[in-house]
Amino acid sequence: MAIKHLQQIIIGQVTNPPTDVDVVKQFMRNLVEAIGMKRLIEPQAVYVEAVGNKGMTSCVLIETSHIAWHVWDEQTPGLLQFDLYTCGDLNPDQVLSIVKEFFGLTTYSMKVFNRAEELNEIESVVNEE
Repeated sequence: MAIKHLQQIIIGQVTNPPTDVDVVKQFMRNLVEAIGMKRLIEPQAVYVEAVGNKGMTSCVLIETSHIAWHVWDEQTPGLLQFDLYTCGDLNPDQVLSIVKEFFGLTTYSMKVFNRAEELNEIESVVNEE
């Protein structure tokens, strides 16, 4: 496998911000498997109670790097910040589809970067429902 340096960032509004840690951990397991990556550790998930930062946060280390995100749910709709970095293959449309379904992602912006030598944007999608 040729080493790649790909990063996918999704920022958007969500109608289904998760609050159950076990559901989130299973989502992360399923996501890693669905996109053909390998977990190095079990997914971590914590519901943050701090005012102004209230919401679920989760991460998982994968063989080729990491997936991390936070959803702020004090506002309606909730706000998602999602980051996936990999040194392997990446199908951004597949990741976006899975994220849309789980979080109820509506209005969003997605960017994909190739970070091999510098920060080169290779894809950009904006959806305003």
